[in-house]
Amino acid sequence: MGDAIEELLASQTATVSYWPDDVELRTALVDERVYTTLVRARLRMLLEAVEDEQRGYPHGHRRSETPVVRGVGTAEHLLPKQWRLRWDPDGRIAADDAAARRRDHLLRTLGNLTLMTQRLNSSLSNSAWPDKRRAIDDATLLLTTRAVTTAHPDAWTEEDIRGRTGCLIDAISRIWPVPAGHVHRIVPPARRLHPRRPARPGPRRVRSPGPWILRQ
Repeated sequence: MGDAIEELLASQTATVSYWPDDVELRTALVDERVYTTLVRARLRMLLEAVEDEQRGYPHGHRRSETPVVRGVGTAEHLLPKQWRLRWDPDGRIAADDAAARRRDHLLRTLGNLTLMTQRLNSSLSNSAWPDKRRAIDDATLLLTTRAVTTAHPDAWTEEDIRGRTGCLIDAISRIWPVPAGHVHRIVPPARRLHPRRPARPGPRRVRSPGPWILRQ
């Protein structure tokens, strides 16, 4: 049954069902703002799968007694969205528009997200990293989260986020390995052609140029 499902998925060529290879996966996720572009339930499922992979499930090399409990944690930010309050003490990053936009983008990428209960996240609010790290250590049993707090006791930086994004992409590739003999063959959807409707009698309607101008 599993082989038949894999064969079916591997044969898909539409953009919405195509199975990407590891290079395509990395290219798509390395800088993607997944917190914004993915449905939250799907993002949580992704992080839960990575946590299970770290625990040794489902491959039989179990390092923990059970898989992660589903639906308890939500995808939350390590570097908070309101980083200007306590994560930029001298205001240097906020004063640089390009640097601020880059950080606002980066905090929504995969490497800055982890599973956490909403209550814990709310209690941490926009705490500075040392306080946030200690509170997370005291509250969580998740291997993927504790790996962050253990490896980064003093600071959580933009470079750390990029590095963790790469590690999570590696884990996703292990969890969902691309089928042997994979071939890149996306077939774009055909454009549907509709017959032009005859013009209705009466005064001509002039469309607002607003949306067109905004696209230029």
